[in-house]
Amino acid sequence: MRLGCLGCLTLLVILALVASTAWVVIQTLQEPEVPITAATVADGVRAQQKIFEVVRRGAQRGDKDAEP
Repeated sequence: MRLGCLGCLTLLVILALVASTAWVVIQTLQEPEVPITAATVADGVRAQQKIFEVVRRGAQRGDKDAEP
């Protein structure tokens, strides 16, 4: 049986699809390499203060002296 160029090209495309699918599956099953940092009380206070400042600035939007 002669496949010719079309058969060879089809084989290469199928191999590329199998290889890329295997790579995606392997990457999906791995543990993420993101370091987990513990939050402190100071982080929570700082975040709360930033939220308060954003809300306060939103209330002052009508003022021309307010920060942009």
